[in-house]
Amino acid sequence: MGIGNSTLAAAVTCGLCGLPPERVTGPGTGSTGECFARKLDAVRRSCDRVVGSGPLEILRRAGGRELAAIAGAAAAALARRMVVVADGFISSAAVAALIAAEPAARPGVIFSHVGGEPGHRLLLDWLQATPLLALEMALGEGTGGLAALPLLDLACATHNSMASFAEAGVPDRG
Repeated sequence: MGIGNSTLAAAVTCGLCGLPPERVTGPGTGSTGECFARKLDAVRRSCDRVVGSGPLEILRRAGGRELAAIAGAAAAALARRMVVVADGFISSAAVAALIAAEPAARPGVIFSHVGGEPGHRLLLDWLQATPLLALEMALGEGTGGLAALPLLDLACATHNSMASFAEAGVPDRG
């Protein structure tokens, strides 16, 4: 369970996208009232600290070790020519910093879903990424990625077993 991670993801998203904290920061695990005001203030202060920084510096200073570890794991997987499935706002923010620093990483990343946090949709738009699912989940623990895996399995199975036009006897339409 990651209490506070949506705060970090909002701060990274603000830093990368140049968006105001008020547009990006959502309730996370249900913060309201004074609790939400403190969260918004934390995101605001974090954004002020990273103005003008590069993407990895934004990740380091606003996202902390947790998000940096996600970005590092994604970079290692991509270096091994593995596909990365980014799940939810937190992992999307970490991977977005990696992509901003190294745009060649983008084709190897699939975004499983868009969650309920307002910053997640804004971040995916900034990345020009279309997630596989739009269920507005806010569960964490990789649930969006797990929900997307059957779709990826089906897509691979279809691609690998589909006949070409010639194999299926489709006449030339030229």
